[in-house]
Amino acid sequence: METTHLYPHDPEEPIEAFPPYSASEACPQCGSHQIETRNFATKAGCAIGAIAGIGVTIASCTRGARVGASIGLIGGPIGATLGGVAGAVLDALANAAAGCATGITLGQIIDRTILLNNKCHHCRHTFNAH
Repeated sequence: METTHLYPHDPEEPIEAFPPYSASEACPQCGSHQIETRNFATKAGCAIGAIAGIGVTIASCTRGARVGASIGLIGGPIGATLGGVAGAVLDALANAAAGCATGITLGQIIDRTILLNNKCHHCRHTFNAH
């Protein structure tokens, strides 16, 4: 009885996690198209950038709180308090998103130029695509 596989792969290769492979890239060592893009620096850059963005907000948290409290003053003292908290949270989210976007851009540059970003699942060779 013939067994069918969900993913096309080399029968001698163990079935592990099969990410979407690139049809255009091939391993320079063995010619396989089972290439995984790892993007370690991109992922790390996003996390570090988001944490830095939140850190910037904590260092200057009064800005968002002031704007939120000014808008919330329409609702009285409770509105000003809730507006201040909401303003600080929204400011933290905006700074985290900006930091993450900056970190992703920097991480992509590092992945493309410095790190061996591609890994062949057939022969385990790591390389940069040029």
